[in-house]
Amino acid sequence: MGIFRATKAFFRNSESKVAGAAGSRIVSTKIPRKVSRELSLAGNVGREAVETIDKYGVKTVFREGGGSLYNHAENTMYIDVKNGNSAVGVVHEATHARWAHEGRTADVTRHNRSDYVNINLDEETEAAVNEIRAAFEMRKNHIDVPVSNVQSHYVNGYEQAVRWSEYTGRVQHRPLSYAELDYAGRMGGQGAVHAAYHSGQIRGSVTGTPYPQYFGEGWDSYHAWYGQHGQMR
Repeated sequence: MGIFRATKAFFRNSESKVAGAAGSRIVSTKIPRKVSRELSLAGNVGREAVETIDKYGVKTVFREGGGSLYNHAENTMYIDVKNGNSAVGVVHEATHARWAHEGRTADVTRHNRSDYVNINLDEETEAAVNEIRAAFEMRKNHIDVPVSNVQSHYVNGYEQAVRWSEYTGRVQHRPLSYAELDYAGRMGGQGAVHAAYHSGQIRGSVTGTPYPQYFGEGWDSYHAWYGQHGQMR
């Protein structure tokens, strides 16, 4: 088979295995009313998630078990209702959906291994940060949201960036506004999360593998597979 048929076959096989995770039970194929309400209280990132789903016709599957993920081949997000807050999960997976539909995702057939890993880490960072920001907004609205394993990295990075910005502002005799400090904090938090992903401190919720290793092995698997099957006629 040619390169395009071979590539489609590889991803169809690999994605279907993950999406149809053994032991999961479908609860709903529509966004539950409770989740919709919580998304409306999740600030800008909540609204962006809903807009992404509507704009690109993303299908939703809420299930017990199997983990949460977005499958671009099916244009479907799978939300594991047993794994944290479902609205926060929607925000996270909607970020992946937006990247895919905007053509920003890493391409295993086009990018080299290093670029493939780094672009995926950028995407995962944005999804995690959006999830954290959604959780902050929801807690302000008295919604109980579990603290993710990524939040401490974001908070530490945020606080360090704010302290540094306040210090430089004093040295330069130009006190910064709240908006300026908040922006610096957000950038610092996002940078800290990216560093944690890149160093392997954060592991995938489905595989338990450090993300650089996970993405690198994905690239390796595809190219090994294509080396064996891609040139078949």
